[in-house]
Amino acid sequence: RTNIQLNNLPKAVKTIVISSALHAEGKTVTAVNLAVTMAQDLDKTVLLVDCDLRGGTVHQLLAINPTRGLSDILTDNTTLDSTFYKTRINNLTILPRGDVPHNPSELLGSKKMRRLLEELKSRFDYIILDSPPIISLTDTCVLSSQVDGVIFIVQAYRTPRQAVEHAQNSLKHVHAKILGLVLTQ
Repeated sequence: RTNIQLNNLPKAVKTIVISSALHAEGKTVTAVNLAVTMAQDLDKTVLLVDCDLRGGTVHQLLAINPTRGLSDILTDNTTLDSTFYKTRINNLTILPRGDVPHNPSELLGSKKMRRLLEELKSRFDYIILDSPPIISLTDTCVLSSQVDGVIFIVQAYRTPRQAVEHAQNSLKHVHAKILGLVLTQ
């Protein structure tokens, strides 16, 4: 949190994707923990968006039982405010994934998603986007081109070096700004 807030980048970091090379490296737990710690900064509002439209679990980690979410906003006329869920943590709001759509990558790369991110930026101080693994899906690469930066998660003693290099090359290919790396476990 401190490194993000006190970065020396020419542009303030407001939207951050959290991802990893492979499945189950700790990206969702990291995203939730980062969102919680940022929300505890008294004057900052934080939105945690579950962009893993195929199997996101942010709502489970925070004990929320959502009826609508991000995919519903992107596929029909669901209003944004009807998809926000408050948490027990002051200043932390959740936008869960919603129903599993048949075209997640296309939805995340759509003009509607870009417009949504612009609207969210006007309403929150920070937006943390939990995303699926980079290697198996294109979703994160699509998202990373729309945000200020990516935090890359690597699980110690599990993630092969080649997988990390492949994922980082995929991010570089779409000109994603890698803010840093978190080593889990």
